[in-house]
Amino acid sequence: MFNKKEIAILQYLFDNQDRFVTSEQLGLQLNCSDRTIRHYIKSLNSELPQYGASLLAKQGNGYQLQIENLDQFRPQLQLSRPRRAIENKQDRQKYILQQLCFNQPHILFDRLEQELFVSRSTLSADFKEISDLIKPYQLILRSKANQGVSIQGSEQNYRSFIMDYFFKENFGDAINRYIGNAIFVDEIRFEQLLQIILEECRKGKLYLADFMLQNLALHILLAIKRIKTGHKLNINLDQHELNEHVNESRVAENIIARIKAENHVSMPQSEIDYITLQLLAKGKRHSSQLSEQAQQQAEIKRRIEQIEQALQVQLQDDESLLQAISQHLQLLITRLKNHITLENPLCQEIKQNYQGIFQLVRSNFAEFPAFDGMEVSDDEYSYLTLHILGAIERYQNKKKLNVLVVCATGYSAAQFIKNRLAYEFNDSLNIKDVVSYYELSDQVLAGIDFIVSSVDLSNLVFKVPVIHSSIFLKNEEFEKIRQLIKQLKTHDVPFDPILPTDSLNQNKQDLLLRFFRPDYFLLGEQGISKKQLIGQLIDRCAGQENEKYVRRMREQIQQRENLSSVAFSPYLAVPHPIKPVGEQCKIAVGLVPKGLVWDEMHPHIQLVFLISPSQYGNADLKVITSAMVKLSEDERAQQKMAQCQDFDQFIQLFSSFI
Repeated sequence: MFNKKEIAILQYLFDNQDRFVTSEQLGLQLNCSDRTIRHYIKSLNSELPQYGASLLAKQGNGYQLQIENLDQFRPQLQLSRPRRAIENKQDRQKYILQQLCFNQPHILFDRLEQELFVSRSTLSADFKEISDLIKPYQLILRSKANQGVSIQGSEQNYRSFIMDYFFKENFGDAINRYIGNAIFVDEIRFEQLLQIILEECRKGKLYLADFMLQNLALHILLAIKRIKTGHKLNINLDQHELNEHVNESRVAENIIARIKAENHVSMPQSEIDYITLQLLAKGKRHSSQLSEQAQQQAEIKRRIEQIEQALQVQLQDDESLLQAISQHLQLLITRLKNHITLENPLCQEIKQNYQGIFQLVRSNFAEFPAFDGMEVSDDEYSYLTLHILGAIERYQNKKKLNVLVVCATGYSAAQFIKNRLAYEFNDSLNIKDVVSYYELSDQVLAGIDFIVSSVDLSNLVFKVPVIHSSIFLKNEEFEKIRQLIKQLKTHDVPFDPILPTDSLNQNKQDLLLRFFRPDYFLLGEQGISKKQLIGQLIDRCAGQENEKYVRRMREQIQQRENLSSVAFSPYLAVPHPIKPVGEQCKIAVGLVPKGLVWDEMHPHIQLVFLISPSQYGNADLKVITSAMVKLSEDERAQQKMAQCQDFDQFIQLFSSFI
């Protein structure tokens, strides 16, 4: 029988069957160490064969799920079709609404539980919030036995909700921010065109996903611009094929007729035929075609991943991008096979203004297997570039930083800070929680990007930046937060907005030797325990301190660890007291090359920094703790540092992080 963690690992591997996944990547998904992941992998390897599957391990690459018998494998594990886990409730609710608005009028709870991998109580909470979303449009959720949940209300209100919810931040707006008004024409607005397409598709009972509606609207806008500049699309569809798809042809004709009637724009039959071709892309496919489509999606994912790595922008999780490019390539392949040329009136502008992204797209898709033996023009690559630009804009807009507000005990004061932050930074921040100083824990800190605290936390070390603010948030404090947001969004690396700039001008060696000393340095013997190591490090710091120092340090370090884990990575821990105990600020270092068990989640800690802050001030300690946070993100450097044979080697390596 598999436990929840093992099922979560299998689900992630199941969703990413086309590639190898490292233990580090799995650890990030499940919020545990890669060593713990390897423990689960070992257990899975012994159990999977009886379920028709196995795990392929490749050194340096990770693990890949191999399924020999899908019918035997899937029911045992209650896995759904390949998908990405949707953990964020807003994304989950959008998925549900996409199904109800674009794919099917009724949806069953049981199916959603399997597809989203969530409990019935979680779904009930999601539907309650969805009900609140549609209520202002005089729409309601109705549930019927054996039919499922549906949205009920007038068609006009239904369309208004769809336009506001799905297309308020639409693809046209995203592209417009990149290339100004070049994509638009005077005759028609993007929103108006979406409304026409949506209404005509619904009349014809064609339920297109939101990305397909946006793709179609984008094509029509560019077609209008193409026609205005004297370019025409020559396409000849098989008349027999058109006769087989009368409904799609009629919807295409109605869309063009509406555009002509409302906006006085005429379009030739060739454009109507091409819209028909796009509508046909929604149709069902045979199993052999589904297999081919799955292979193509795997190829697209690989290319999106390569573009993501080059741009350092998260694109892989953008399902709209994957689906939009998949549909676009289906139509592109059809055009290439039929020798149809589709000119892009924005091609030169894209190549000139976004040369790097354009070249990246072209180089990654040039060897796309389905293009074998066919020549793809720059016009086509510029269409693909538009989709990447839109995804980048979505990523930047969607990327809100999670903030934790910390107070002493005054809940009302923290609420005041929360409200000020929400008002000032509504588009940039998600105020994840408001807690008192005593409620800090690993669970509360999970997923937090930075902390705003009315309590001075400078004596504590966290893996995320901390901004100490007054209750009323002064202008200079707002400015610190703005700078931090900019830094985190731009570079996605740790940043401390209150880092003393004058300390950066000091000699690194002098700065380090103010905190580290050879007699605070310890090479831990094999088999040493966590308690023993901490005790020895405290003893090394105890010189010139009073007789109560050792006992109080032990107590205060334990209290700090009761708040949240001080293990910052699978190999690094930073124990420190919850409040200063000593008279001098000092840092003791313990290296344990063979590793020691810190806790259940961190069984192989090799590098321990024990911080003993001063009761009388800790100037420049922030410089050192920021360096520790940087080090915590470089596991290779941690392991190398753990092998140092003496104090001088350690200082030389650590200084590179300041």
